[in-house]
Amino acid sequence: MDRRTFIKGSVIAAATPGVVSSADTVEPSMLLGLIAKHESLYDIDSEEWNRLSDIEEAMQNAPPVAVQVGRLMTGRDEDRNRMFAPILARSEDEVCTYFDKHRTQLAHFLQTSSDQRREIVLRAHDDAKQEKLAELRRTAAERDKYEEACGYKAAREAAFRTMEAVKEVEQLILDYVPASLEEAAIKARWVVKKMNNDRSYLLDHEDALEEALSAIGRA
Repeated sequence: MDRRTFIKGSVIAAATPGVVSSADTVEPSMLLGLIAKHESLYDIDSEEWNRLSDIEEAMQNAPPVAVQVGRLMTGRDEDRNRMFAPILARSEDEVCTYFDKHRTQLAHFLQTSSDQRREIVLRAHDDAKQEKLAELRRTAAERDKYEEACGYKAAREAAFRTMEAVKEVEQLILDYVPASLEEAAIKARWVVKKMNNDRSYLLDHEDALEEALSAIGRA
């Protein structure tokens, strides 16, 4: 049987559930073992993501990792009083970007000031930057404690571990070179089925179908 006939037969069989060739039939134990392992791992993976989803509801009350670094004028009220909104920084990079930008502006405005005044003002600005960085680190530590207490970090790590385990088995199936037309049909049907339901990560795998057919073509 040549490659063209082999691939054509597997595609037809994939499109016709339950139809396989009797020629060159062998026990497809390795492929079926991978498929069974995938089903089992996917059930575990679903449980881990459901558990993470439940915990994420509690995370809505977690302390935010953010500090106010300034104010932004948003308009005036009916009495012509100015209204402001807080400018928040949610990472150390954002804190540094904000303060470094304003330090450059301050240095420009202080060009005509005495060296002593310029040094005092810029030092106060730098101290404020360090205070905000320290405040942000405190809020991050509080967030970490909250996540640890409610089990969020552990649940998230577990969910990503099981997801990667599922993806590894999926890749093994995609790379599997069928030993017979029957195995080629089983594999092709499995790929088509999984790309049409939500019990796999194949839709996230851009070249899944191409890789599956390529492995079938190498048989």
